[in-house]
Amino acid sequence: MEFWRLVAAATRADDELLDTRLIEPFLLRVLKFIESRPSERSKFVGCFLDLATARKHSTPYLVPFCMRTLRYPEVLAAVEAALAAGVRRFHDPRKWPWLYDVQDAYRETWDDSALFPFYDGVKFDD
Repeated sequence: MEFWRLVAAATRADDELLDTRLIEPFLLRVLKFIESRPSERSKFVGCFLDLATARKHSTPYLVPFCMRTLRYPEVLAAVEAALAAGVRRFHDPRKWPWLYDVQDAYRETWDDSALFPFYDGVKFDD
């Protein structure tokens, strides 16, 4: 599936480039790919649920970056459920702090927005 190929490319870029400004074009490719296919929303929700619950791997920037725009309530609900359940029920405890990063992307002001020129200074309603 093209989505997973784009996710892998973004993850490789993160591993190799170590600079969010250089990774951002890869993240934007994923976001634009999804936005160009609104009829496939349910499929992408499933993909992001796999990423958000650590069933699949990606750069830690991908889910917060995409959810800042996409704002899938199903992903936020899964993240909040994982936080409420506690780390012992989460598939990968190393991602525990990352769940807060995903949750933060849904807020009016995203703390990590300054890492990405695409979002720097952009506010969303809660």
